[in-house]
Amino acid sequence: MGSVEALSVVSSKLPDPPYPPDTHVRGWKFQIDHERLFASDTWAIAPQDMRPWLLMLWHTAWTQRPAGSFPSDREIISAKIGMDKRLFDAHADILLRGFVRHSDSRLYHSVIVEQVLQFQEHNRKERDRVAAWRAQRNAYVTRNKHVSTTPEPEPEPEPKDYSTTVESDFAPAKPRSRRHPNCPFEDIVSLYHEILPELRAVEKLTTKRRDYIRQRWQEDLPTLDHWRNYFSFVRKSKFLMG
Repeated sequence: MGSVEALSVVSSKLPDPPYPPDTHVRGWKFQIDHERLFASDTWAIAPQDMRPWLLMLWHTAWTQRPAGSFPSDREIISAKIGMDKRLFDAHADILLRGFVRHSDSRLYHSVIVEQVLQFQEHNRKERDRVAAWRAQRNAYVTRNKHVSTTPEPEPEPEPKDYSTTVESDFAPAKPRSRRHPNCPFEDIVSLYHEILPELRAVEKLTTKRRDYIRQRWQEDLPTLDHWRNYFSFVRKSKFLMG
């Protein structure tokens, strides 16, 4: 998915961030181009047991603010994806391929940034379309304001605020409830062991792992059925199962 950029490398001129710091993609899913993924050097050289962690890393980066980035702190990155820090450090050269440090001291992944920029362009065109429609409606109303029998055009729904929220036309919006029941950590771990017994067992449910599971429960996988489907998806993939 990209080229190597070590955290220890210091550039005299770091690139500027690709978009404002509050850019996010709330409610929209990261779209992986599997043909591009399987043809990438990163996927080819990654050990099989690291490939699920690569996917988790990219998906977690997608949900950050700004989207597609992480702070340049390995301890924070490993905590956000629920990975042991020592294991992360041992494979950081693979996991961080494609992430480039910018002048805001954050690491951005070029492929994820590419998608965010595409979505921003889509939203810009949508704003321009709505603005043109409003101008046409206002001109129509002005011309016919003295004609009471002439109906006005039906108004379009009010557009969303696109100033910071990035949205995609590749996936339908899914309403999210702001309330979530308590996260069933033990049930989720049991599902993991039941569906993926070949993968490394969760021997201890650490605080970092609980925080990660809780975040995924609140943002992406709000029911046990979602977790079951996610684990089943992993099981069907020869790449993810090694």
